[in-house]
Amino acid sequence: MNELFSGKITLREFERLADIDDETISETQRVFAPQLEKENSQRGVSYINKFKDDTIEIIRDVELNKLEDYTTFGDFDNYHMFVCTKHFPDGEPTDRYPDPIPADASQTRCTPARPPPRKRLQTLARKWLQTLANVNVSEENAELHLAVDESKQENAVSLQKEVTLQENYNLGISTLDLLALAAENRDLTEKLAQQILINEELRRESTIAEQKKKRTCIWELTSNKCTVAAVRDSHVKNNFKYYTGFVYEQFMNIFKFLVPDECKIPLSFPRTITSIQYMPLKDQLLLTLIKLRLSFDFKHLANLFKLSQQDVGSVFRAWINYMFYRFGSVPIWPDREVLLQQMPVKFREDFSTTFVILDGTELKVERPSALRSQSQCYSDYKSATTLKGLVGIDPRGSFIFISMLFSGSISDKEITTMCGLLPLLQQLLECGKLKRGDGVMVDKGFLIQHEIEELGLKLVIPPFAPGGGQMSAADVALTKRIATHRVHVERAISRAKKFKIIDNKLDLCLFACVNQIWFCCCFLTGFMPLLIQD
Repeated sequence: MNELFSGKITLREFERLADIDDETISETQRVFAPQLEKENSQRGVSYINKFKDDTIEIIRDVELNKLEDYTTFGDFDNYHMFVCTKHFPDGEPTDRYPDPIPADASQTRCTPARPPPRKRLQTLARKWLQTLANVNVSEENAELHLAVDESKQENAVSLQKEVTLQENYNLGISTLDLLALAAENRDLTEKLAQQILINEELRRESTIAEQKKKRTCIWELTSNKCTVAAVRDSHVKNNFKYYTGFVYEQFMNIFKFLVPDECKIPLSFPRTITSIQYMPLKDQLLLTLIKLRLSFDFKHLANLFKLSQQDVGSVFRAWINYMFYRFGSVPIWPDREVLLQQMPVKFREDFSTTFVILDGTELKVERPSALRSQSQCYSDYKSATTLKGLVGIDPRGSFIFISMLFSGSISDKEITTMCGLLPLLQQLLECGKLKRGDGVMVDKGFLIQHEIEELGLKLVIPPFAPGGGQMSAADVALTKRIATHRVHVERAISRAKKFKIIDNKLDLCLFACVNQIWFCCCFLTGFMPLLIQD
């Protein structure tokens, strides 16, 4: 029985005790209980009725006390089972330690603790990166120890490398492979970022294109407007050339030059105009060219394109300023070798070193209200209020110099010195597009021989008749040759003035952009066939 109270019983003894009747147990308790209580009170030990009436707790306690073979409880009286307090770390069952443990010195008392965390399975890539980080750290540590002791550093590095190599060997991969994989990973990351940016740009462009397509459909379906498609598909012969001065293919070339990317709208308007937002860029360019070519007033254009008169003016001014910006950024003076190769045969025979023909022209304008402006703009040659400009063409009739406009009363010499031609010739000499001794052909009114010769160039001008006498036969022949080739500059000016906006009288409301109109009309002739076909 002492073994019962001390917790040291075997399974067979436990089964034997289960067959003891209640009277024997009570008698045993009566005899031994006082003696046990006296002895245990001296040692500070008591007994706890652990097994109560709960069968589940009995099973659990039996398992904890190593009673592995006990499977049948039968009529076992749980009330008479006691457990010593030494079997509990806290001296009694608590929430922390509710179950008894072995209490003799032959076994180790263990305290329940939190189970250790499970080791997560690392991917091979994480192992590679960790190994690579170890290599980098070992190399940095080796560099730091270099200043302290070189020999120790070498030993440490070699040892660390051996450890790292051993780790890599265990992983089945070398350091060079790790570096290659890291570099490949970096390259793939960069390519992925670039591809994401490209996809975003394509998505944005696709969205803009869809919006423009919807706006174009809305624009074309709202009413019967003047559009590029309507003018192109008209049954009237040469209808497109009549309105714009160009065939449809030439018009598209101009549009592609001005607007390389339709998704990026190059224009800016002074205010937000809903009707213009739905108007395609091609139709806006068509409106501008019709204004330049036929000089329709804004009211008539508003009727054609179903816009307000103010909106038509905004479209025209925005486009003429943008065209001036785009055309002005193009260098139109060719290289000397190009001019020599394309020079007409007849011109090469007569003036092989002359590369520019100069002439002035005047544009009629409405008379300003200010008297001073009237006097400045009045031209004795035209007997009207005009603006004057200077142009230069190459031997084949293309414009290679276009000046800004000045008041009509200015002389040819004054406009030559004020328009920036002389500094341009100096720059062309410095960059090799002209050479000293090359000629500049002009009319008799350009008394600029001194200025041209100062630059090292030669002025090709018709000879003057001596006072009261006649010219020699050689002078007459030279005059004829010069006149034969100078006529092409007048033809070039006449072609530019086929844009009726500069051939008719200019409105005062267009004075703010008159230079842009003049320059664009001259530049647009460059999209036409060559004036001299040789």
